Amino acid sequence: MDYTLKLGLRKPSLDDLVDVNDLNYNMDVLDSHTHTPEEIGAATADSFTAHLADYALFKNGAFELWASRSTNTYKTIFDSPTAGDITEEIRNTISGDLVASKVTKFDTPNAGDITETLFI
Repeated sequence: MDYTLKLGLRKPSLDDLVDVNDLNYNMDVLDSHTHTPEEIGAATADSFTAHLADYALFKNGAFELWASRSTNTYKTIFDSPTAGDITEEIRNTISGDLVASKVTKFDTPNAGDITETLFI
């Protein structure tokens, strides 16, 4: 008999007799590794709530606080995308993926104005 690598399910060989106990064992293992629709819905709701909390931090000016998480790296780039602009980036420390950025433009659209744009 062979076994699957991830869950250790029982795989009878072609010359083995099929044992109902092996089938039942496999079904129990699979059942223990799955979630009910209610559990999936709750996890999705929790994830969405966490995302809304992160968005609230951006809206309330806590960009730098969010950037200080241990999983993120914060970087300031001057004169980007155009001269005089300041771009702040938050990247995932492990993957390097861009998590969010904020661009501060001065004298836009009018002299003396400061415009901040968040990209999530």
